[in-house]
Amino acid sequence: MNWRKHMVLLVGGGVALVLLIVALIFLLRARGEYARLNQELENSMRRLETLSRRDPFPSPTNIRQLEENLSALRELAGQVQSMLQKGRIEPESIEAAEFAPMLERTIARLTQRASESGVLLPERTSLGMARYAAGELPARDAIPRLVIQLKSMEAICRLLFQARVHSLVDLERQTFEVAAQAVADEPVMTRRRGAEAQAPTPTQIPMPAENPLYETERITVTFQARDANVWEALNLLARSSIIAAVVDIQLANTIADKIGKAQPVNPVGGGEQAGLQAAARYPTHEERVVAGRELIQATVTVDVYRFVQDLKEDAP
Repeated sequence: MNWRKHMVLLVGGGVALVLLIVALIFLLRARGEYARLNQELENSMRRLETLSRRDPFPSPTNIRQLEENLSALRELAGQVQSMLQKGRIEPESIEAAEFAPMLERTIARLTQRASESGVLLPERTSLGMARYAAGELPARDAIPRLVIQLKSMEAICRLLFQARVHSLVDLERQTFEVAAQAVADEPVMTRRRGAEAQAPTPTQIPMPAENPLYETERITVTFQARDANVWEALNLLARSSIIAAVVDIQLANTIADKIGKAQPVNPVGGGEQAGLQAAARYPTHEERVVAGRELIQATVTVDVYRFVQDLKEDAP
């Protein structure tokens, strides 16, 4: 047999045989991998079917955990609710004719407390309810809220008296009875010491959004005090049981028109000779004090919150 004559055929056949063997090996490996993956898929499908047929919910462990979480949340909500109810101002069920005497008693109590604390009050004060102090009967549906406002203003005044402010200048409430009365029903009555204070212009602050969880009453109080007493009043409000938020505060120096301006020096004696000596007289120590001892007029706007007594689980 002539090998050289059939060399090309033999080499080609050998290469083809090798390629065939390699392809057969890859085929067998792919078949084995396919069989393995197919088996895993069948096992997963059987497990999924088994799990689908089971009824795992509610799991006893999950139920116990949910009950514990719910109990903890209810306890925490109860603690928060108790804290919010400590300073809650309650309305009273009274007749329309009984509101004016209640207002008079409240003013008398505040007048006595102010006298004991050394706080000056306006000559006439009606706590922003002059119309009712004059004898007008409130509407029946307005009485509960009027009582709440009256008690809120009394509580704030007591805090100011406790802080030993110098004087209470004005007290305003949110007028809600008649929509047409946009202005306050009582003129601003001031009793200042020294020069007239530069009263700041009140800013229009929007009321908090309505919420079924709480009600809001806005009280604006203007008073004069030393700087330390103003801070003490704000700290007492923050520490009190009343749930309130200071939404605006404006401060004005009662002698701002004098600071930085030359003041005439009074003559020591009388006559023409005294007038000549006046220019050589030095101001006293008290006259040289330009800041730090004067009164500050503060206008504080406070929102007093009344939270609901019964907190529902489905409340927002």
